[in-house]
Amino acid sequence: MFLDRKRSVPIKLTIAIATWNRCDVLRRMLASLEDLRLPDGVECEALIADNNSTDDTRNVVSDAIEKLHGRLPARYLFESRQGKSFALNRMVAESEGDWLLFLDDDVQVTAGWLEAYLAGMQRHPGAGAFGGPIAPWLDAPVTGRLAFLLREFGTQYGILEIERDTPMSPPAISAWGANLVVRRDLLPAEGFATDRGMLGGRRVAGEDVAICQHVVDTGHEAWLLADATVRHWVPRDRLTTRHYCRWQAGLGRMWVLQRGRPTPGRFGVPWWAWKTFLKRAAGAAVRWRPWPTRPFYDALGAAAQYYGYLRSD
Repeated sequence: MFLDRKRSVPIKLTIAIATWNRCDVLRRMLASLEDLRLPDGVECEALIADNNSTDDTRNVVSDAIEKLHGRLPARYLFESRQGKSFALNRMVAESEGDWLLFLDDDVQVTAGWLEAYLAGMQRHPGAGAFGGPIAPWLDAPVTGRLAFLLREFGTQYGILEIERDTPMSPPAISAWGANLVVRRDLLPAEGFATDRGMLGGRRVAGEDVAICQHVVDTGHEAWLLADATVRHWVPRDRLTTRHYCRWQAGLGRMWVLQRGRPTPGRFGVPWWAWKTFLKRAAGAAVRWRPWPTRPFYDALGAAAQYYGYLRSD
């Protein structure tokens, strides 16, 4: 039996899934919960927070709740304030678990995913947060340029490789929101930062890493567990240069939160941005080979980041 070490009572878990207008992939995501192994002595619930969707999300969740009935209690929540962090905070407020296991609406869990986290809690009793590997979920194998982008820039597509249990050191080494577990009493009072995360179709990353940083800053361990794997949906239309540039521009928009508004420089571009971009562009020119190459995409990504930074509102 898995016990809460502080109270010697059965551990309570809440699986928390925020979703917005992706009912088709959400349906497959929720279906993966049907095969999830639930150890004896563990109380577990699932919450699905609909962040103001306009598609068939409500009915998809309703069908999933019926299929999970008697095995995994699940509840539908509606959060009208647009922004993923609002949905996450709503689930925190409504949850009954001692631990919250956050999943994105475009992942699939493995049958042993929950068991892996419970085992990790036993191995690392001083931890207040965990994360796990995020593998690609593809409908068909990819080759050529698509395979190149997925291989070289996997993190952009939500892919996180973990070969062994690794202590977190945010922001460089951190869990991501697609596969994140946090002890409820260690969440900051304000919850997830509502100026970050998905805001409708716009993403300003960092709300998940900020939570891990908070846990570590309060003096608790945080671990990445090598066997707590989920698979993240990577549609073929994201394996394009256009999507790559959009994602990099999103990183640039996040710089405003870290560095403040851009300061004037040559043609209105900050001098540090010129220096970094020119360095990457020069490296791409020196190491030029038949396109596509990593140096080419590094320079292109740098340009997109600065564009996003300068265009932030």
